[in-house]
Formats: sequence, C-alpha cells, structure tokens
Amino acid sequence: MPQIYYCETDELRGFWQQGMALVTEKRREKAQRLIKEEDRLASLGTGLLLKCVLNISSDKDIKYNEHGKPYFEHGKYFSVSHSGNIAVLAVSDDEIGIDIERLRKPNERIIRRCFTEAEAEFAEKSNQNFTRIWTEKEAVLKLLGKGLAFPPKSFSLIPGQEKYDVLDIRFGIFCTEINKMPLSAAFCGSNSAFVIRKLSAVEMLEI
Repeated sequence: MPQIYYCETDELRGFWQQGMALVTEKRREKAQRLIKEEDRLASLGTGLLLKCVLNISSDKDIKYNEHGKPYFEHGKYFSVSHSGNIAVLAVSDDEIGIDIERLRKPNERIIRRCFTEAEAEFAEKSNQNFTRIWTEKEAVLKLLGKGLAFPPKSFSLIPGQEKYDVLDIRFGIFCTEINKMPLSAAFCGSNSAFVIRKLSAVEMLEI
C-alpha cells in the first residue's frame, strides 16, 4: 500500500545541529546553501524523512537515472516534495511521484507554458483548481522521471479521470490536502488506498 509521510518543519527549529548530523552529506550541503530559514528547515525535514522512513543516511544509498530522478537501490520507490513548512515523502512498491504546493493564484505564464487547453479552462476558475492541476502535473513528471526532456504540455490531466496512460505508463492520481495545502501523488499499481502519517520531530530525531 502506498504511504505518505510528512512533517511540519517548524518543529525542527532548535534542532538544527542534531538533525544535520543524521542526514546525508549532499543534503547537509544543500540545506546550508539555502538563504531563507524556511527553505533550510524544509530541506532538513526532507532529509530526516528519508532517514527515518527508508534509513537513508548516506549518499551511496540513493542512485539517479539519466534525467536526475532519484531512486532507492533496495526495493522501494520514493518521491519527495516540500512547500511552506511541510515536507512530504511518498513510498510505494511501484513507481510514484508526489508534489505539495501552497495555495496560489492562477499563474498565466505557467498555464501558457505547461497546461493544455482543457487544463487551462479548469485551472483559471479558482486558486484551488490551479494549484491542484499544478501539483498533479508536477507529480506526474516526477513519476515519469524524464525531467525537462518531457514537456508538461504534452499530456492532459482531466479532473475526475481514474487512470491515465502517458509514455505507455498507466497510473492514477491521488489528491488530498495537508494543512490546507493541495497535495497530489501519481502512482502506478492497482492500489489507490493511501496511508498518510505525520512524523514529529521527536520521532525523526530519535530524541
């Protein structure tokens, strides 16, 4: 069964050094380069989710395909995302992609470059519609693992459709909210039931 884990990164304030000691070297370097505290905590939270759930504490545990998509050598598929004070990790026995975004107004540049006509018509109706479609597109792109080599406008996501076929890959899309932020997970396999669990700073830091 696919699982989604998330943390509220505000809880990590005051545990910076303790948390940084648990994540991979690349994660530490990435977090330290970020200027805003919110972004640093989000990056740290992502690394701690990977450590807590998949026991990834070394860069050697994570491999990358030719387009930069990360994968775990030891059986599980995973995908990560963060926005605001929420970091999320999706784990599955099949390919998966996840995205979470703060609720935002329709962005005409994104709509023009990334959305099909049907998606644009849906997205322009409300902030909720726009953000939902955007998270779905991002989740699917992560699932496909092609990066910028595959244009987001080359496929269309019609709300309410149960299954999609893109690049001979059949997948579904699970949509929900965490702290009022739209979240979408694109998943392969037949199991559309997701378990969602919050991990506290205490659990992730093993305090």
